[in-house]
Amino acid sequence: GYYVNNAYETEELRENPPEKIDLTQVKREVLVSKPRVTRFNIKWDDAPAASADSASSSTNNPTAAAESSQVSVQ
Repeated sequence: GYYVNNAYETEELRENPPEKIDLTQVKREVLVSKPRVTRFNIKWDDAPAASADSASSSTNNPTAAAESSQVSVQ
């Protein structure tokens, strides 16, 4: 995502803003040179958080995923 700032264009309005916002004088700035990346797990259903953590750890660790998927047959 990007940081978005809404502010009055003139210094005078920034220092002494009117009581009612004048949208014709507001300028939107998007800081495109510094995008923000936030990473977090999305809770897609009502499953306990522990199962989501174990699933993500196995995808991040191929050895653990392979070991957990092996079945011993005798």
